[in-house]
Amino acid sequence: MIKDNEEAHDLIMNNYEEAEFIARNFDRVTNRIRLEFKLDLAARLESELPTLVQKLGLQNEGFKVTNINDVTNKMAPLWIEGENNPHLCFGIEPFNPNSNAHLEGSMFIGVFPRHFSDKEYDFQFPGDSDKAPYWLATESLRFNEEEINLRDKKYVDLISNLDSDDYKKFRDSLIEGTISYMERVLENVEDHEFFLRDLKAVS
Repeated sequence: MIKDNEEAHDLIMNNYEEAEFIARNFDRVTNRIRLEFKLDLAARLESELPTLVQKLGLQNEGFKVTNINDVTNKMAPLWIEGENNPHLCFGIEPFNPNSNAHLEGSMFIGVFPRHFSDKEYDFQFPGDSDKAPYWLATESLRFNEEEINLRDKKYVDLISNLDSDDYKKFRDSLIEGTISYMERVLENVEDHEFFLRDLKAVS
């Protein structure tokens, strides 16, 4: 630790103005990168959701993507909600990763109980055994079989250029993983109870 402190001290003092500039602008720049990524992902996801609705025959139902402009509040999730405002919704997080987040900030999709967080539902949702707190179920999102963490420079680099082929491949992989999870959930919830405003729950 002492050696690290000494190296940081020397690096800062030898590049004082540059270090001051980076420190002053770091959050602003990284927040902008994550926001532009979140907006692009949300727009592409919203364009794909009607196909899922049609495929599953969800008559008179649909989805809206919300909380698209937030990358600074706690975890800053992206919500995928039923248009009839049901008790459950899908979510993707974190877009504001930190060391206190589930899986140290690696991204996941899951099912969130919007109003009945203290209830247990009488059907099972697919997902990882190690689910995030407060969620009914969560599943890690991966790219090239690796967990995705927006604190990792590799992924910050990737989402900093929305026009690159590598980014589009990454974004489309995220969309595919999201749609796949939603489809598995909705297929396993009998009679599309996911959309009901008064879901069965047991204390």
